[in-house]
Amino acid sequence: EMQIMKIFKKSKDIQSHGELVSKIFEQNIKNFSKIPKIIEVGSGITTDFLNKLSLKYKCEVISIDNNSSKVKFLNENIKEISPKLSFIVGDSLEILKNIVRNSKIDLLFLDSAPSAIHTFKEFLICENAFESGSCLIIDNAKIPEEKSNRNPARKGKIIVPYLLASKSWEVFSHPYSGDMMIVAIKRSEKQYADIKYELDDYTDNWKNQLESYFHYRSK
Repeated sequence: EMQIMKIFKKSKDIQSHGELVSKIFEQNIKNFSKIPKIIEVGSGITTDFLNKLSLKYKCEVISIDNNSSKVKFLNENIKEISPKLSFIVGDSLEILKNIVRNSKIDLLFLDSAPSAIHTFKEFLICENAFESGSCLIIDNAKIPEEKSNRNPARKGKIIVPYLLASKSWEVFSHPYSGDMMIVAIKRSEKQYADIKYELDDYTDNWKNQLESYFHYRSK
């Protein structure tokens, strides 16, 4: 009999984007690199929270955005910018390819274009840069069965089912945080596949199926 895994935990806490990202970072820092690396795709208010984390924990923060005016505004208004916070302006897909070429990621926050496929492409570029204990946070995302409709949550429409089908990602739902947010943590144990999206164990029973088929066909 197949065991149904505990798929995700749902939080009812009301938090801003930055509050949730900060909380997840501090809860998981023990699993991160000696100098943690945070990548934010889509600069904004959360960047200020990440800057505070960088000042407190000496972690590296890279914030990516294609809007140079927004980046300029943040540079001028964030007080005491951490020396370990850097902005990169341009296409997130190309920038992420360069970052992950020689670097692992401890925490990735995806909050750029309101596009399911673009968000998924960003994740796929980074997928091999995650290690056990790494955290992924997605804004505008929800579990497909979530009844709350605070917004379309379109950024997660492809990536969330992908994470739920994976054996390696433990998924947490935060429908009241930010604009509906999903947190996923990479685990070394291969036991987190959601049976509704992907069978946890698969047996290729071709021999019995074919023998039965040809046996009855020959009659």
